[in-house]
Amino acid sequence: MKQNSKSIIFILMMMLVYVLLARLGIYHTGGIILFPILSAPLAVYLIKKQLTQGVDFLFNIAIIIGIYLLTNSVQSVLIYIISVSIPAYAAAFFYKKEVPLPNMIMYVSISVAGAIFIYLGVMKSLGIDYEAQFILLVDEIKGVYFNVLETIARPASTENILEQSIMKELITAITDTIKKVYPALILTAGVFLSSIQVILLNIVLRSKGTKLLSLKQLFNFKLSKIAVLILFIAMIIPLSRNQVNDITSILSLNVLFFLQNLMQVMGIISIIVLLRRATVHNAFKVLGYMILFILLIMPTNILMMFGCFDTLFNYRKAQIIV
Repeated sequence: MKQNSKSIIFILMMMLVYVLLARLGIYHTGGIILFPILSAPLAVYLIKKQLTQGVDFLFNIAIIIGIYLLTNSVQSVLIYIISVSIPAYAAAFFYKKEVPLPNMIMYVSISVAGAIFIYLGVMKSLGIDYEAQFILLVDEIKGVYFNVLETIARPASTENILEQSIMKELITAITDTIKKVYPALILTAGVFLSSIQVILLNIVLRSKGTKLLSLKQLFNFKLSKIAVLILFIAMIIPLSRNQVNDITSILSLNVLFFLQNLMQVMGIISIIVLLRRATVHNAFKVLGYMILFILLIMPTNILMMFGCFDTLFNYRKAQIIV
């Protein structure tokens, strides 16, 4: 009974904090990026809770009502659901199922990204089009670059005008691509933030004495070989522009962007694991890490190639397949 009283007091305090955060203006679109931190207290409670099943739902409903009464904003309520409730419940569910950490990151990422896409659709129906705002922002950034180029090119010469024209074409191509991969950017951000959430929760729960799966699992997983096949197909489709429609082209571009980033992460992991396992002098390992850092800051596809080879041949002998 005493333990239940402590749990009730804890969740009442947590409910008060979540409601008061609305007064501070935390629950706006930019607040979604804080979900690894915002969802942590609720996720910890859901994992360690000792109250009657379903009580947490009642508290969540109370929080939602409190946020709405305090802000009179549907948007604030939706941001709370996306940045706190869904990530916390998803993480707690998969922790209790003892799902491997890499798979947990994937499932939580899908949950969060799906919720964000639904949120964007709801807000668009209410007259707020975030994708249009994103495109406008990209155009404004492109305009800034154009202004800088024109300033640098003065006094004008034939050579400067030609270089300026080439740079403008390159910037236009890059910005046009960024506009088209808006969904992939959201999904990539979801994976990144979900990774932080899972790692943060693992650290917090371990500090409280909870027995959890080791973080070393994050270096002991590989992607399915199908991912390489999909990446290869996504690379080929843009080369056949006359044979595919715009929707297929944009879809392949988003898949390509997301899988390229994912394969680069796999490449980084594979190199780190190989360096840690290598029986060579520490000086060579340091050199290897320096080369890895150079590859990170240089716009090359070498890391992606490492990731693809690791996925196909599993030379790390990873046991967890995502």
